[in-house]
Amino acid sequence: MIRWRHPTLGLVSPHEFIGIAEESSLILALGTWVADRVLADRARWQMHFGDEFSVSINVSPRQLADPEFPAMLARASLRTVCCRRGWKWK
Repeated sequence: MIRWRHPTLGLVSPHEFIGIAEESSLILALGTWVADRVLADRARWQMHFGDEFSVSINVSPRQLADPEFPAMLARASLRTVCCRRGWKWK
């Protein structure tokens, strides 16, 4: 689950900002950023620890309803060399 490190508020819980992101459609851009970040991190971890582990990414209903969601995932996967079998979308 993502956390937001706000410059003055400190660490903000996803329960405090995900709903706002959903309502404003910012969840789509946030989802792209999360996918890129998680897949890049997993690729780096894979080099050090092998590929016998998985990462989970929570996906919002709005992301699932977006017709561009599969293409976004494909683009994110092309930007990394991460083993694809270790992904879990929730």
